[in-house]
Amino acid sequence: MQKRSSGINAEYGDIKQSLAVAECRNMSLSFLLCLIVAGFSTFVAADSEFEGLGDGTGNNGDGCSSGQVILNGDCTSCNKGLYASKETNTCEACPYDTYNNKLGSPNCTACPDGTTTLYIGSNDQSDCTSNAKCKIPETEFAIYMNGADNVLIPVGERVAGGTEIVFKCNQKDFVVKSMTSDYLNIFCTVTTATELPTLCEMDPSINMCDIPGNEELEGCRESNDEDNSEAIQMKSNPVTIMVTMVTTATILSLW
Repeated sequence: MQKRSSGINAEYGDIKQSLAVAECRNMSLSFLLCLIVAGFSTFVAADSEFEGLGDGTGNNGDGCSSGQVILNGDCTSCNKGLYASKETNTCEACPYDTYNNKLGSPNCTACPDGTTTLYIGSNDQSDCTSNAKCKIPETEFAIYMNGADNVLIPVGERVAGGTEIVFKCNQKDFVVKSMTSDYLNIFCTVTTATELPTLCEMDPSINMCDIPGNEELEGCRESNDEDNSEAIQMKSNPVTIMVTMVTTATILSLW
């Protein structure tokens, strides 16, 4: 149950006190004594009216503790591996290189120096490891897969050291740069994305302009423009064509 503010308590107490003063005027007791008794009773009544609301832990304005979010109207503690985000009112996974081993925490704990996590949402310090890892980089015309099961590894994910990963071109007629194969097996021993291959290139044995759909590429378009220009020039010079034909015919007749 959410906690009401102290301002509501005060407002409630003021109302009760006003009613008590009005009652004192009709009582036979001393007016001053009656007010003293009424004031004490009002304080107790107002306090007891809101007793048990909230948790008294110091909330962030929504009635929940700092490690809780509101779910279906109730304050709910976030599980281990998560932290309570007050900005989004959701339990979010601890980012890379952090962990949270406590229930209902507003933040995550950084891994010891020299260690990292392989996943987000780590829930124990043992998830922090010094084992070498690969971070899958963004690729062009290619994807990364786990060599053991050929499952796609999304960009940005990390792979434990010693894991075999496959850099594979995902488009026909492309090969791994500087190789003749369309895939490359790598054992993950590096720690930065820049040391992993990121590019597949067009197979050198293939004429790029011969591939359907590439006619409008800059290099192909220029080549097509030159061919069309020559054809147009031949059509626009019939005299040249006629002289060529006559010359050819004369040579054949002399022969």
